[in-house]
Amino acid sequence: MKYAVTYNGDQSVFELQADNQPPITFENHFAVFEYLKDRGLTEPDGDYIYDPVQKRFIFSGQHAL
Repeated sequence: MKYAVTYNGDQSVFELQADNQPPITFENHFAVFEYLKDRGLTEPDGDYIYDPVQKRFIFSGQHAL
């Protein structure tokens, strides 16, 4: 599954978009990781970086949409 996580500053929510499905919203990034874990997925190896200019988390390339 390919996915991307972005932060919607206007609504103060994190949005997870996976495999061209409509985005799922979460109130914090911990909930995003729990959702992925419950589906047998994990955070990418290594650290994730939050880019405040782009308002999104940058993950490893294999997980990027």
